[in-house]
Amino acid sequence: MRLRSASLIVLVVLVSMALIPMISTAGYIPPFSVNTTAPTAVSTGSTFNVTFDAPYGFTNYTLTAYLAADNLTGVSSSNATTIHLNSTKNDVLTATITAPSVPGPLVITYIETANFSSSSVRYESTFSVQILKPIVFHAKLINSGNAPIYNVNVEFILNSVEVGNETVHEIPAKSSVNVNYTYSSSTISNNKVVLNVIRGENTLNVTVANTQVTLPDGHNYYVTKFYYGPVPNYSWIYYVAGAVVVFMVILAMSAGRRRNIPRKPKWKK
Repeated sequence: MRLRSASLIVLVVLVSMALIPMISTAGYIPPFSVNTTAPTAVSTGSTFNVTFDAPYGFTNYTLTAYLAADNLTGVSSSNATTIHLNSTKNDVLTATITAPSVPGPLVITYIETANFSSSSVRYESTFSVQILKPIVFHAKLINSGNAPIYNVNVEFILNSVEVGNETVHEIPAKSSVNVNYTYSSSTISNNKVVLNVIRGENTLNVTVANTQVTLPDGHNYYVTKFYYGPVPNYSWIYYVAGAVVVFMVILAMSAGRRRNIPRKPKWKK
């Protein structure tokens, strides 16, 4: 009898221990959040990717993202200004977006849901990508020789810093090729994302890594200057100069009037 009771107690203990994990995990839902990977800034009209990375282990990932800006001209994604992505088990979703043709912040608000067992989870957040108007640098490469020239490298140096290069695969004999380089590097200034260029006078140096190829001035390099940003208004100088002239005229006229006043003879008292 005692042996039978002891066996029953052991059986109850073993069953309880087996049920503890089931009881402890019943109703448990892991934390659910989404990390985004996106560029800080892109140039107008360019195409870029945004990656939404959710935790692994859920199912039926569904994402809806909304694009907003002051001017959405030129923007496009898989569904214009609303993006819909879904996957049964893939926790990483990627959206391809074409930036608007107008500079300014592009605000992206997204909602992602998923399932864990019989429960549903949801995450919502907002971030922005700054749309910048790039600067396009131009160079005309001339081949004056009688044979084609291949793989010509062109370097663009902005304010003594190389910012990019382009390779021309072929310049036919006795002909020229136009090269364009789009500069859209960004930086932070006064807590704003702006184009990484001096607001004012900038110096651009274009160098061709082949002495047989020249630029329009006959050399394989040239230096030019350009102004970025609003051109200063110097009209106030003309206004000040005009005021000075008027003042001098009035002063001269006043002096002339004093000279024309008849003086009192010394013999009169």
